[in-house]
Amino acid sequence: MAIFFLRKNTDVLLVLVLFVLLLPGCHQQRTRTEKVFAGKQLMYQLVQLDSIPMVSPLFYTEGFFRVHNHRIYLFDYDHCSVQVFDTAGNFLDTLLTENTIGEYRYGGFTPDGSIYLLDKNNQMRFFDSTGKQRGQPVALNWQRSKLTYEKEEYTAIGTYSIDIQERPYDTRWLPFDAQQRLLIPLWISPHINKQFNRYRWQSGYYQQAALLGAVQLPAAQVQSVFCKRSSLYTAVFNNIPDFDFGSADVRDDTIYVSEAIDSAIHVYAPDQSYLYSFGRQGQHMNQQYPQTTNEKKDRVASSKALSETGYYYHIFCDPSSRLVFRSHTTQKGSGSGLQVYQHGVLVAEAAVPQRFNVIGKIGDWYYADGMVGGYNRLLGVFRFQLLRRSL
Repeated sequence: MAIFFLRKNTDVLLVLVLFVLLLPGCHQQRTRTEKVFAGKQLMYQLVQLDSIPMVSPLFYTEGFFRVHNHRIYLFDYDHCSVQVFDTAGNFLDTLLTENTIGEYRYGGFTPDGSIYLLDKNNQMRFFDSTGKQRGQPVALNWQRSKLTYEKEEYTAIGTYSIDIQERPYDTRWLPFDAQQRLLIPLWISPHINKQFNRYRWQSGYYQQAALLGAVQLPAAQVQSVFCKRSSLYTAVFNNIPDFDFGSADVRDDTIYVSEAIDSAIHVYAPDQSYLYSFGRQGQHMNQQYPQTTNEKKDRVASSKALSETGYYYHIFCDPSSRLVFRSHTTQKGSGSGLQVYQHGVLVAEAAVPQRFNVIGKIGDWYYADGMVGGYNRLLGVFRFQLLRRSL
């Protein structure tokens, strides 16, 4: 049953100044629960979308951007550094360098301004806003029992490790529970666990495996695993391991989860219990997902599959406006789509460039990551404003 939150005398128009496209109506997909809000009442316009090039002292970089304290930070894992820029794209400082931190893949800010990183030795490291290390590195503890990683089952924390695929460019670890825990993405490596992984759909993987884990701080202990996959992975689309990923964000300790193939965004309470879902299918999404149960063959087909199909790859919850932004891919070569929700209702949508991950707001501007690396060696972020349409 669909529940609608509608407002009187409202309408929605989403306008891109540099990249203009209005998207028509859509239909709702099957989801795993009946508690789904599927309202649509477009009432915002997105204006002045443009790009901001970043001038880095390093010639070529690969990584991701974060917004914090009115600055834009580049977590450059190619050069093992964290660089600081102003909103005009000017380089300001380098907080951390290769000599300080070495290789890493995950990083971000806790609400108190601390920088957290996971290094190549699977150790969590914390730094203050000036780049000074806080305490000693702590090894991430998966509580693995005498049973090895290869033999443990879906309910065991030790079965999992960190999702290293990074297909949607979403490398956030999300602070919640009054900063006492971090939310992390999970996966089960098919190279280690031959019985329980995304290529073994008949083992009950898509019905039982968890998407997210909660890490207790400062002990860096993985305390729990939760969030089962959408029923779409078995009821509608079978054997599609390339699209076995999701994106999550936290607002007021409430957890929002978006999966690659599911139009619904699933909401969880701080105690990790399911609350409700909302969402509508994105526009111009090719959902003819190729099937495979063979990992070796999949390595060849994976890149093509991800470039030619539509999937949801990033979600961001703005704490100031109560808006939820979700990005998805569209038809081959046509960029991405952006959806904006408020109180479970779709209030705006538009076409945007590829890799459009909304990461924060500074003043009246929202910022999105962005242009990083690639063959054209671009480096920069996008920015835009979201304005309510006059009635």
